[in-house]
Amino acid sequence: MTGTAQGAAFHACIRACLTALPDDSAAAASALGALGRDAWLPFLGYAASHGVLAVLAPAMMRCPLPSDATEDLHRRLLVQEVWTTQVRTELHGHLQRFAAARIAVCALKGPSLAARVYADPQTRPSIDVDLLVSPSDLARARAALLQDGYVGDPEQAEQYLMAHSHHLHFQREGGVGLELHFHAYRGFGTIVDAAALIAHATESRFDGAPVLTPSSEDELIYLAAHAAGHSYVRLLWLFDLKLLVRNAAVDWQIVAERSEALGLRRVVGYTLRLLEGWLDVRGLPESMMRVAPIRTWLADRLLPRVAAPSEPTAADNLGGLVFTSVLCDSAAASWSLFSHHTSRALKRRTFRMAPGLVPASWSA
Repeated sequence: MTGTAQGAAFHACIRACLTALPDDSAAAASALGALGRDAWLPFLGYAASHGVLAVLAPAMMRCPLPSDATEDLHRRLLVQEVWTTQVRTELHGHLQRFAAARIAVCALKGPSLAARVYADPQTRPSIDVDLLVSPSDLARARAALLQDGYVGDPEQAEQYLMAHSHHLHFQREGGVGLELHFHAYRGFGTIVDAAALIAHATESRFDGAPVLTPSSEDELIYLAAHAAGHSYVRLLWLFDLKLLVRNAAVDWQIVAERSEALGLRRVVGYTLRLLEGWLDVRGLPESMMRVAPIRTWLADRLLPRVAAPSEPTAADNLGGLVFTSVLCDSAAASWSLFSHHTSRALKRRTFRMAPGLVPASWSA
């Protein structure tokens, strides 16, 4: 079996498992039973790349794994548990830091989401922490982080991110990265403002620390945009949405109205279509899943390539850019997104070739 064929088979196997879970571990184990003895080790790596290793672990334990696969599974799960615990600890520390500074923060995805929709939050891995602050609080939040030893982005990168992205990066030696959002999301030719999401959020607590939680409708739109913006390269993100829909009271009329107003109607509709087609999630609004036929056809053709976890190449980056451009709500948004990123790629390449001949801002 070629690598591409094996990846497609693994993808289908994981989709079958996530369709059965969290209700039917036996059915998930049955789907895993189709794996050959020699397939287990590469499958574990593939499942880990999709972020679902711990989600699938109970079903895997029902299967007769080879000894080397059993050892690898336990090793991977231990590493994930240690890192996930560290992410939770750092999230709690950030919430306390910002509470002391009287800065309201809203948690995006990660441990906060896991605590609300997963039966065992530790099964959902998180790489870093994502927090949203009002743009008016960004300077104070940044100062609080720098005072506590965090390092931000280089000057040119920060200027680019402030102008064209939705978050800044902060890191402390040996710690977990923080993505500090000043917009909830920016992509697909549109901006999801922090103000609206914070206004709809509710006050809650995470391990005793105060935090804002997005409304179910805003969270669904955000998670859909995030997953689509990364070309659905992690099936975990769709499973997050499956659990959110199951565990939260989602007002679909509000989702439709807000996604339309935000310019994310196609993104949300296509994501719901994948939830139904890939994970057999039922009861989703048919009207929202009617995405423009030609764009749907093109997105479907691109999806198998762009959704495959891999080390990004120039071709992969271009494919992902075309894919996200296709899902924009308007031709103008598609062109704006495509032209910006192709221009940026050209500028960065030119800077690497002749750094003394072009502006330093081209490096970002």
